[in-house]
Amino acid sequence: MISSISLPPCGKTLCDFPDVSAGYNRPGVKWEKEIHYRVVNLCEDDGSRPLVSAEQIQRQHQALSEAYSPHSIHWQLNIVEIHNSSLRNRVVLPGCEPGKIGNDQCDPECKHLLTGYDGGDCRFFRPCNSRKKGDGVCHLECNTARDDYDDGDCCLSKEPGNTSRTCFDPDAQGRAYMSVKELRDALQLNNTLFLNIFFAGSAGEELAGAATWPWDKEALSVQGGIIVNPSYYGIPGHTNTMIHEVGHALGLYHVFKGVSERESCDDPCSETEPSMETGDLCADTAPTPKNKLCRDPDPTNDTCGQMFYTGTPYNNYMSYSDDDCANSFTPNQVARMHCYLDLKYQGWTRTNKPSHVPLAPIVVKQSGDSLTIHWQAPISGELYERELGSMCELCAADGSFQQYAYQASSPRVCDNSGYWTPEEAVGPPDVDHPCQPSLQAWSPELHIFNTNMSVPCTQPLGCILELNFLKAVQPQTLTIWITYLSSNEPTTLSDVELVTEYNESLHLGSMQAFCDTPLTIRLTTDQNVSTVRIYTFDARMEIDAALLVSVPHNSICSACRLVKYRVVRNPPFKRDQHMSRTQAERLFTDKEVTLDQKYQYQVQVMAGSVVGEPSPPLIHTFGAPFCGDGEVNEDLGEECDDGALQNGDGCSQKCRLEPSYRCTGIPSLCYIPSADSMGDFPDDSIGLSANCAGQTSQGYIDQWASHAVASHADLRKCPVSRLIGEPVHKVSFDKPSLAESFHIYLSSDGSLPGSTSKAVVSAYLTDVRGQSHSLGTHELSCQMNPVVLSALHGPKSPMYKAKSLTLYFSSSKIGVFGVTLRSPAHISHSAMGGNQPPLGQSCRSCYPLLVAHGSTHCSVDMDGETLCSVTCDQGHVLYSVSKTGRKVLKDTVLKCSSGKWNLMVTCERLDCGVPPPSLVFHASFSCPEGTGLGKQCYFTCLPPAKFQGMNQWVTCMWDGLWSLPEGYCKIECDAPIPIPHAKLITARCQLGNHDVGSTCRYRCKPGYHVAEAPERRPRRKFLKIHCLQTGLWAVGRCIPILCEPLPIILQGMYNCTRGLEVDSKCTLHCGSYTVTTVCSKDGTWTEKLSLCQGLIGACPAPPEINDIHYTCDNGHSLGANCTASCVYPPNDPVILPDNMTADSVEHWMNPTKVQSIMCTGTLKWYPDPATLHCIPSCEPFPADGWCDTINNRAYCQYDGGDCCASTLSSNKGQVVPFGAECEEDECTCRDPEAEENRSQRTNWPGHSPLALGDMRNPPTT
Repeated sequence: MISSISLPPCGKTLCDFPDVSAGYNRPGVKWEKEIHYRVVNLCEDDGSRPLVSAEQIQRQHQALSEAYSPHSIHWQLNIVEIHNSSLRNRVVLPGCEPGKIGNDQCDPECKHLLTGYDGGDCRFFRPCNSRKKGDGVCHLECNTARDDYDDGDCCLSKEPGNTSRTCFDPDAQGRAYMSVKELRDALQLNNTLFLNIFFAGSAGEELAGAATWPWDKEALSVQGGIIVNPSYYGIPGHTNTMIHEVGHALGLYHVFKGVSERESCDDPCSETEPSMETGDLCADTAPTPKNKLCRDPDPTNDTCGQMFYTGTPYNNYMSYSDDDCANSFTPNQVARMHCYLDLKYQGWTRTNKPSHVPLAPIVVKQSGDSLTIHWQAPISGELYERELGSMCELCAADGSFQQYAYQASSPRVCDNSGYWTPEEAVGPPDVDHPCQPSLQAWSPELHIFNTNMSVPCTQPLGCILELNFLKAVQPQTLTIWITYLSSNEPTTLSDVELVTEYNESLHLGSMQAFCDTPLTIRLTTDQNVSTVRIYTFDARMEIDAALLVSVPHNSICSACRLVKYRVVRNPPFKRDQHMSRTQAERLFTDKEVTLDQKYQYQVQVMAGSVVGEPSPPLIHTFGAPFCGDGEVNEDLGEECDDGALQNGDGCSQKCRLEPSYRCTGIPSLCYIPSADSMGDFPDDSIGLSANCAGQTSQGYIDQWASHAVASHADLRKCPVSRLIGEPVHKVSFDKPSLAESFHIYLSSDGSLPGSTSKAVVSAYLTDVRGQSHSLGTHELSCQMNPVVLSALHGPKSPMYKAKSLTLYFSSSKIGVFGVTLRSPAHISHSAMGGNQPPLGQSCRSCYPLLVAHGSTHCSVDMDGETLCSVTCDQGHVLYSVSKTGRKVLKDTVLKCSSGKWNLMVTCERLDCGVPPPSLVFHASFSCPEGTGLGKQCYFTCLPPAKFQGMNQWVTCMWDGLWSLPEGYCKIECDAPIPIPHAKLITARCQLGNHDVGSTCRYRCKPGYHVAEAPERRPRRKFLKIHCLQTGLWAVGRCIPILCEPLPIILQGMYNCTRGLEVDSKCTLHCGSYTVTTVCSKDGTWTEKLSLCQGLIGACPAPPEINDIHYTCDNGHSLGANCTASCVYPPNDPVILPDNMTADSVEHWMNPTKVQSIMCTGTLKWYPDPATLHCIPSCEPFPADGWCDTINNRAYCQYDGGDCCASTLSSNKGQVVPFGAECEEDECTCRDPEAEENRSQRTNWPGHSPLALGDMRNPPTT
């Protein structure tokens, strides 16, 4: 097998391979191409006011042709005019998606006049008078996302196609801006046959143009093409902008990539010397920083050090110099552009000519009378002839149809950021760095607005991604690219569902996957599948793509004709007048060869009678050495040669040593040296320490078999001698050793396809006395390789000094390539050599082994050595004692050696202690019999957690730890209590046991809407509540729909039947006549009430009481306003009931702040100055992460949540008081809506907030 081409580290496609690029720079080869591009020009409905003029288009086309024609790229202009006033009158903002408008972050790409400077996010805060909102007039200070875009007053146009320059609301039809994605979606012009040129403006920094890279999955879709600012298109002095962007579309980077465009100073793609593998991947463009001058840049001194740049390509089209300077492409750049036109954009050329083989053929075998060569597939990867309308490009060599998902959807709401949408899972995979978060994949991650939390995937189904495939096929495999996983979920996918063309479902069950390896599932259904649904509970999972492969010989591929290859040789073939041979395979054996004759081979791709360009030539002298012949030829520049043409095995396809490998021998044997290697070994030997030969890091010595015999052996293909040495049958060992275990390394386990039975092996150990000992019968499986045969049958079992091992296999299909004998390393080799003790040691007996709280059992093995086992009394555990401390032992065997026991042991009483809370979360433990060894404790779940599992008992084990519990406590919510004025829609919510994250939906009754802060327009009718981590349901209410308060000037002149609620009837009394208005169901009054005719007069001067001063700039006449301010700042004037003063205001009270009073039609001031009092103002630091005690009250919204752990605005995890220590309860969590207080709901005493002088509440009758 021959490896496919390996891309350089900084490359993305085949065109980034230096040898491929070099093939386009061959002398004498012309790559003439005619490319079609399409200018998309927007006009009014009647065709007037085109976005760019015909003169601009022709001037730009001439400049484009002059730049590219010398390099054999000729452009054919196509113009399409779109008559659509709605699109023509909108400004297109690249990079500014509607979801970014008004998201509480200033996005520079959306900072534009027509977006209201990002919905107000990029402007200084300007307060909006709430009375101005919804009054039918567009107020600039209210036209922000914060103020709901003046309640729609700035987007009054209901006519489709009409736009308003004051309409900033991203959800409104009349806005005057749109994103590039929206424009392309509206036009639906794909890039398969044309390179589309669109026009768009810019926000913030001036954007001249932007292009889609050829390796982007959108390159050929409706989202591909080039965006150009019309101010830079066809304008004298700016025509190079289009030339520059076309270069990007054809795969060219900026010439300053790797210098000004790099991630860090040690970025592996940084360019310090011209290179084909770093920087802009062109060796004929010298490294340069970003430079707009028409000369070499000045020396730079940045964080990467001082650099001098000479010979820079400042006159290159891919630089940032202007039209007077930039005038050229380099040969390497031209090669890249031609390559990408062949690789990606063959539809733009309108030719049936097949693409060429990009690399020269290679020699793979040479014998005495023949030479075999191999070549790569065409650069476009085409296996079949191209036909208009066919789908043969999706067919594999075996006739299987391979398709990526072409549509994706999810019931999960997308994140507000606009990223991780289902569309990211459409098409081929494009995530560059698996196992790292990426914006190029779908994810169910959904952040709750203005919090640090994500919404979990709820039971019972979790989060779902539905993928649709263009053709329903009988599937063979399904491959899913899961590129990021959360470590919190034990199972990756809870289910994978296949939906057939007849809408039947096939469930595959749960699947385990890894982020660095695509998940491939083999399918066996005989039904055609059109849709795949993926289920997961991992809210942070990212899915990049999915590939559905049909069974071979699919009907879609049956009519496809394979391309053929013509092999051309010089000197020509003798028996062929055309000097060539034609075949469908990519392997050719030439039998007309002569020793020492030089031959040149080239390959051409044939599609019917049309022949492609010849490949680069292979020049080889028959009989000469070549890479892959198994011998290292330094004259050819080879560093190794393992006889294979594989990358990744230590010796590359070009016979170069791969990183971290060492190779030795002929042919080369390559390996990765271990971390503790002492250095290179001389010649071809493998060196080992004389004292530690074969010793493993686990304290054992491994000894490979030195002799092997077999009852059955194929001396030519599989000789038994292969078992000798390091990597049946009887194997022997050089040094008889005490056997702890034997390891058998399998090359085949003897299993047959379709069979469930497993082969077995029976093993017998032969000791130094010739006695045989059975090691039992064991099943063989490649999943448990090597097979470990234990030579011990328990703690009291003696160890035998093994000489050989005999194996009896149940199948002749079993393959073994090595057997090792493992012995304890602490027993010396000299001791293993015979039955006598080592020289210098006497045969002394040990003192009797007496262990308190334990009993001993001793025996003598065949070598005369005393072995004892220790059993501790009930409630005690065995410890080994040494200088380094104590260690718990489950069991052990003590050996008497030279008058000393090899271990010191004790039996001590064991107590596991009270089970820790981490053993079972949300539970309390009770231990009626204590916590000693063998004792049991049971746990009880703490409300609202509920027990799940089979057993609530845990046992104290011998190692001092508690046994793993067979159950757990799970936080669940009970059935939610009924919500007033709402009807439950979700039927399952009538029952209990709801998982955290589950939702219940309600519909507010007529006349009511969902309570929201701030109130939305239009008001929502559907309410959704979530089960929280505390076992409580999130707060949700349906409140009456209220009409706007009637004008203040009418206070005291009218009466209302139901206040401001729906169907309330308000009557204005004007002496001889009355006027009536009713609050309708949409929250508006049927009649607009105004001041009675003929009223005149003035109010008396407002009394300055309660430390409040009034400023009346317009006097005291009817309708005049007087500004109220407290004499002693910082204090605010607020309304309080008659029986209250400022000193009696409690923290839970939220009085209404008053800015001014008005002289009403009854010639009285409203609100009444007698009801106004001064209370301390709020500090201007809410939600800053510090609990300000003066703000910890309802009037200041409880400091924006900073005084309760559950509502913190920061990530500190605990409440942090600001300044001095708090007195009494100033820093306690007071907010009644915080989770800390909701679990023990407090009915705060005193008046309700509405009773504290609410100015919205009119008098009722």
